[in-house]
Amino acid sequence: MFRCYSKTYHSNYYGRIVFNTSNSGYIETMTDPSYCNQILVFSSLNIGNCGFTYSDFESHRIWLSAIVTNRISTNYSNYRSIGVLYRMLKKYKVIVLETNNTRDIILKIRECNIRYAYIYSIINHNKLLTKEYMLPNISISTKLPYCYFYNKLNNYKSSLKVLILDFGLKNNVFISLCTLGIFPIIEDSNRLLISYFSVEPNGLLLSSGPGNASMFQLPIIPDILKLISYSKIPILGICLGHQIISLCLGMYLFNMRYGHHGVNHPIKFLNCKKLYISTQNHNFCVVNNYFNTNFFYSLFDNSLQGFFLKRDLIITLQCHPESFPGTNDLRFIFNNFKEMILLCQKKY
Repeated sequence: MFRCYSKTYHSNYYGRIVFNTSNSGYIETMTDPSYCNQILVFSSLNIGNCGFTYSDFESHRIWLSAIVTNRISTNYSNYRSIGVLYRMLKKYKVIVLETNNTRDIILKIRECNIRYAYIYSIINHNKLLTKEYMLPNISISTKLPYCYFYNKLNNYKSSLKVLILDFGLKNNVFISLCTLGIFPIIEDSNRLLISYFSVEPNGLLLSSGPGNASMFQLPIIPDILKLISYSKIPILGICLGHQIISLCLGMYLFNMRYGHHGVNHPIKFLNCKKLYISTQNHNFCVVNNYFNTNFFYSLFDNSLQGFFLKRDLIITLQCHPESFPGTNDLRFIFNNFKEMILLCQKKY
């Protein structure tokens, strides 16, 4: 048990607790839909020094339920900032806890394999929830399809079209595609086949998102299997998308002890001498009983981090190549995805 002091709401809460090792990018982390309804512990001593600006948001709102930090600054120094961070957190009803024991909490999570935590207020004596409260992914996914126009001078009629299934999409995914001249069309995760036959895209991207990919086995996996078997378009899966594609190929998931969360995770491609530093945020991982070559693996625990299947036109990554701020080592995945699309255009 750790004593903390609340700066926003005196509320009780029970949910999954994770930690983040990043020293920057707290706005991008808070607005990442992958952290939906979680309690996030920042290993960085102080956050909020740079205030906040809406241009750094990775989605339209903050998805976290609570944050735990050593100190949240009430002043900021940044010419781009438009306000104090904790006021924005109060606006979105995020529980903010300050404590000097953030490092001890993180060590406790790692050593004792803690996945869930209680937040109990001595002021609010309401009964605590005893079950994990997690919004279904359909509430995170977009309700209406939309397009993203990055540059008005581009000719989008002649551009390559990529259909993105939104499981909890980050803004930098379609920004990364647009900078390569690819026109993204974002669609609800439950309308795959309908959108595919109406749009006729040149590629398919399965976005990142929160939760367990096994939840999508019934509605999504049969449709993706049909596209893998019969369509001639490349498929890119990021984080949750990587896990869903892995389930389609007959692999299995397991719940990690404390997950991978941060911007300093080293991964390596098999038989390649180059090391990549990646940004990661996931609690479930794929069991690698399928690949002997052409796959990424973590240097922390040798867990599967992605793979290339040239014959099936599939690229997946467990980490986030679109992360910002963060490492850009794996941005080349989007270039490979585009090259694969262009080769398919010539061949088919």
